[in-house]
Amino acid sequence: MLLHSSWLKYTLSVLLLTVVAGISCAQVTVNGSSANLIYDGIDVSSYQKDIDWSATAKDKNIKFVYVKATEGSTYRSRHYQYNIENARQYGIHVGAYHFFRPNVPVEKQFLNFTSVVKKEDQDLIPLIDVEVRGNNLTV
Repeated sequence: MLLHSSWLKYTLSVLLLTVVAGISCAQVTVNGSSANLIYDGIDVSSYQKDIDWSATAKDKNIKFVYVKATEGSTYRSRHYQYNIENARQYGIHVGAYHFFRPNVPVEKQFLNFTSVVKKEDQDLIPLIDVEVRGNNLTV
């Protein structure tokens, strides 16, 4: 079971990094021609507290925002719904992200995320934030 769990964590991490890299280098087709377009966006969490979405929307470079919804198996951001609703109100495309904890079972983290994030609230695909601090990541 330990081997399966480690393999699953590794596979999930590689998949997520691939998705993030793909989004960072997105290529879109406009009017039948291929053009490399880069869209700027931001990510927000409870760390930023109450965001002034009116002021944020005035920055025409910001086209999307990823809002932290959950972390690990138990944390749920109390600012998540506010940020999703207000960013959308000001015309900013929204998506949710989960802060991954490598020492917490993946299944429990998935259940936590899906209990908070609703498909109809999303304009973008969900993401997972995987950060390495020192030797804390064991995948």
